[in-house]
Amino acid sequence: MTMGQKRVRNFHLTNVTDLRTLRYPTREQLIDMGKAVDFEEFNQECVDQIIERFL
Repeated sequence: MTMGQKRVRNFHLTNVTDLRTLRYPTREQLIDMGKAVDFEEFNQECVDQIIERFL
């Protein structure tokens, strides 16, 4: 199970209050994540690595 799948599974078990307490990436972090994407070899493992690096 990938990190993304785990997050989705956990998401279904949360409520709105839980979502408000989550720490979301800043605008700068989102931009940096986008720059880290290699579109020629883009897959779920790459996404998980980028997210883990920034969070």
